[in-house]
Amino acid sequence: MSERGGYCCCIHNCNSSSNPKRGIKTTLFRFPKDTKRVCKLHFENKMFFNFEKTRLQPNAVPNFQIRNKSM
Repeated sequence: MSERGGYCCCIHNCNSSSNPKRGIKTTLFRFPKDTKRVCKLHFENKMFFNFEKTRLQPNAVPNFQIRNKSM
């Protein structure tokens, strides 16, 4: 966690963050189970358990390109 609080997505050129002061606020997931965080914009819809996109399936793999936010 940074001095300003929250985490940022580790994907290059992604401005997503868990803190709105640091960028675009969105859900972040630890991937793989380490200290790096990847935001929900890097996962296909089928990788989520729920409509709110807050729970990933165990086999979820991120895409390193930012997908359309309206998806």
